[in-house]
Amino acid sequence: MTEDNLKEKIITICADSVSGGMEIIMKFGKRLICLLLSIAMIVCMGCSDVNSDSEAITIIWPSYLVNMMGYTAEQQVELIAESNENNQFANSIYANEDGSITFEMNEKQLQRNLDKFNDNLKENIETAKQSGIKVEVGDHYQAITFEFTNEVLNMFTTFYVTTASNVIALQMMSGEEPDNWNLQIKIVDENTGKIIKEGTIPEEEIRILPDDWEE
Repeated sequence: MTEDNLKEKIITICADSVSGGMEIIMKFGKRLICLLLSIAMIVCMGCSDVNSDSEAITIIWPSYLVNMMGYTAEQQVELIAESNENNQFANSIYANEDGSITFEMNEKQLQRNLDKFNDNLKENIETAKQSGIKVEVGDHYQAITFEFTNEVLNMFTTFYVTTASNVIALQMMSGEEPDNWNLQIKIVDENTGKIIKEGTIPEEEIRILPDDWEE
C-alpha cells in the first residue's frame, strides 16, 4: 500500500471522529479516536535501521483505549500491520484476549516513536492555539487543561481527541502500566477563568454542553 493510499484510508477513518455537534461527549467509550491508528500507520514510513539486537520492550494499548477507536483489537492489528513493513514500527504487534494490543519493539524503535508522538503533540497544541483553544499538558503526561470560550466549543472535540490520544500513547511508551493509567482533564472558560468541567478518565465521564457556560 502506498503512503497516499494509506493517508486516504486514514482520512476516511478519521472523518467520523470529528463530526462536531452541539453536545460534546468527553468520554473514550464510543467515540472513534483515529490518531493513534494514523500515527502507527504513517509515523515510520521510510524509516530504516530499526531492527536491532537490543532487549525487547513491550508496550500495551489497554483495552479501554482500543475499544474507543471503534475497531476490534484484531482489526486494528491488521490495519497497523499493513504499514509495518520491515518492522519499521515494531518487531511484533498482536491482539490479546482481553482486547488490548501489544507492541514489541527495541530501544531505537521506541525512541523514534516517542519523538514522533511528542512532535505531533506539539503541532496539535499549536494548531489548537491558532483555533482559539489553549492546551497545557502536565508533567509526565498525567493531565491536560483546555482553556477556551464557548464560541469555539464546536471545534473542541477534534483537539480533545487528538491531544488526549497522543498523551495516553506517550504514557504507555513512558512506562505507565496499561491497567493503572489515568488522565486528568480540566476545561476552563478563557473569559472568566472558571473551571467548567474536570474529571479523570477512564474512571469518569465528562459531558460538555453549551449550557455549562451559563451556569
